Amino acid sequence: MGKNLEDNTLSRVSDIQKVDQKVRMLTLLGDKVQALQNSLEQENSQGSLAYIDPQVVLEFITTNNETELTQTEINMATVDIDYMEGFPIINGLPFWERLDCEPLDYYKMFKLYRNQKLTDSTRSFEKLIDQLKNHHTTTETAITAGYVHALAKVYHWRERIKAFDDYQGFLIEKEREKLTTAMNGRHQKTAEKMWDLCETYLTELATKPDKMLNFKPAEFKALLVEARKLERLSLGLPGDKPPIQSTEITNIKIDNKTQINTKNESKTINLPSGEKKKILQEIVDVLHNAKALPETLEAQGDVQGEIEKGEENGNT
Repeated sequence: MGKNLEDNTLSRVSDIQKVDQKVRMLTLLGDKVQALQNSLEQENSQGSLAYIDPQVVLEFITTNNETELTQTEINMATVDIDYMEGFPIINGLPFWERLDCEPLDYYKMFKLYRNQKLTDSTRSFEKLIDQLKNHHTTTETAITAGYVHALAKVYHWRERIKAFDDYQGFLIEKEREKLTTAMNGRHQKTAEKMWDLCETYLTELATKPDKMLNFKPAEFKALLVEARKLERLSLGLPGDKPPIQSTEITNIKIDNKTQINTKNESKTINLPSGEKKKILQEIVDVLHNAKALPETLEAQGDVQGEIEKGEENGNT
């Protein structure tokens, strides 16, 4: 024999066999649970600090239709929510998993609704009803939107869905941070290789003056800019921030003559002359002012020594 509203031994709404009586009881229970939940006013920045157990409320309203719950009974129906792990936990399980008071069929319905957004951009009761009809996920029959709406109020679907979505967002953000860290690591390694190339090139330029004949400032500058950009990006800084000094090598044309543009002033110097050291020093000064000089050549005295050594080697 099925349970009905007048049966004082009723322990679960799901025990009621007549659909209309079940919906009426779910609606009554949902309104009562929601009203009590709103009266708790226990929240922090993460969500509710407690929830109302509908099982306790159900047992009360089936025997006390005309009276309100006392504070003692409300306290009995109040279940604390723990946030020690950063998301809502009840008795060791996330709030979006099955509640102790939740019949299995009702939890299956909630889970279907909860997971809709894992494969689609939206959730809806209509979609849930179609899922129940097509997949026979529960033993419940004749499910309507009103039925689902009442059920959602009884078992705190809104709060549990929010907790689930917040956690999914947290996982996505953590994965994004992981990928960003990996990307930044690749940027850093690439930037280091590019800086090594620049250091090697400058060292050879200082020790082998004949390399000046093939010096291509535009390519060298592009390498410096990209190395600086990648290094800044790997540290979370804007990649296109200009250097502290605005002086740059903007054009050098190698054709037995070198044109160096610094501070918008052009100079033309014959390479074969004894001015090679002066030209190289000017290039180094520009790189030094632009903060692009490798650390191994950062001290201008060391640079000068390398230049002079290169001159001696070139004359022998």
